[in-house]
Amino acid sequence: MAQPHNTHNPIDNPFYPLRGPPQTEAEREVLQEHIRREQATLNASIQAKLAAPKSLVAAAHENCADVKWDLLQCMNRRSLVGSFTGACKAEKKTVERCVVLQTEFLTALKYHKAATDEERERVAVQADRMYLDHINGK
Repeated sequence: MAQPHNTHNPIDNPFYPLRGPPQTEAEREVLQEHIRREQATLNASIQAKLAAPKSLVAAAHENCADVKWDLLQCMNRRSLVGSFTGACKAEKKTVERCVVLQTEFLTALKYHKAATDEERERVAVQADRMYLDHINGK
C-alpha cells in the first residue's frame, strides 16, 4: 500500500517548509530564506570536510620537517640549475615518501577526529614515532 504524500517532509515536498508552490511574495521569501539557510549549512559542512584533509596534510609536512631540511641543504649545495635537474633526487624521494607515510600514519591514528590541539599534537608525535620506527626497521 502506498504511503500518503507528506507535505511537511522535505524529502516528499520540494517546496518545504510550504505545503506546495509559493502563492504570494511572502511565501516566496519564506522558501528563499529556507533555501539560503540550507545552502549555508551545506557550505559550512563542505568547508569543514575540505579543511580537515588540509590540516592532516599540513601535520604530515610538519612531521617531515627534518627530511625537508636535508633536501634544502642539498639544494643549497648545488647550483640553481642543478637543484631543478637530477641533483638531490634521493632527498626529494625521501621527502615524498615521508609525507605519504606520515599521512597514512596520521589517518590510521585518526588525527582528523582529534578534538583539541593537544590531542592533535599527541597524535602527530605518535605518528612521527611510527615513521622513525618504520625507517629504522623496528
